[in-house]
Amino acid sequence: MLADGDWEGLREQTERLADSPVEAISLKARRMLALCLARSTERTDHQEAAAIYRDLDKNSIAQASDIAGLANVLIALGDYAAAKAAVLSGMAAFPGNADGFIAIGHRIVEATGDLPFRDRLSPSSVGGRTS
Repeated sequence: MLADGDWEGLREQTERLADSPVEAISLKARRMLALCLARSTERTDHQEAAAIYRDLDKNSIAQASDIAGLANVLIALGDYAAAKAAVLSGMAAFPGNADGFIAIGHRIVEATGDLPFRDRLSPSSVGGRTS
């Protein structure tokens, strides 16, 4: 389905599986649903994707890709303050993925002109340390 670019078909399937009583299936389905919603052009879909990603983070089951997805959806929503917080928390929680979070952060800087935030995106900031 995904290989064919059938995002709508994948979305329908993941919506059905998101409430599965099998936790592993439900978790994977929610991640895929958030990804499908994030690819949408609809604001309400982006808001729903952000809610799913936040829920994963709140329950301490988020992966680096979930936090990156959250940051990207927040950028699409124009919520740059929350996107910055997601980038910084992602860098701290997943230092091995810092380069990806830094790239997302630079998109925020490009959109907002926030130079102090840019300074916080250095590799020495990983783990919560600021330069």
